[in-house]
Amino acid sequence: MCRNYSYSSEKPKPVPKGRKGKAKIPVKEPEVPPPICDFVEWIDKEMSEFDKRLIKSWRERQEEREERQRQRAAKEKAERERREELELRELARLNREKEERAEDRSRKLARAQRAKDAGSEAARKGKYPRCTQ
Repeated sequence: MCRNYSYSSEKPKPVPKGRKGKAKIPVKEPEVPPPICDFVEWIDKEMSEFDKRLIKSWRERQEEREERQRQRAAKEKAERERREELELRELARLNREKEERAEDRSRKLARAQRAKDAGSEAARKGKYPRCTQ
């Protein structure tokens, strides 16, 4: 049992006052109750078979729940990694396409510059197409 159990919460009786508001008997300060403790002890140590099976089933369900949670977390992690890999592949593909377009554009610009530098004679001889774009 808790040691604070023996505390009595009775209020002290008021002390009569003497003449001119002075007390004949010194006034005692009221006792402050001790802090409430959280003392708990399981008393019933015997368990029926039904209770034992019930607790066992609770534990089994808790373990199953934790296992499902671990599997779900592993599955989500694998899915997240797969999505990240797909995003990286997509970015690489977009970068390749961008580089190819840049190379194609620079090749076309160089061809147009060569045609411009060759002048009108090259166009008459048929070395370069008339329309360079």
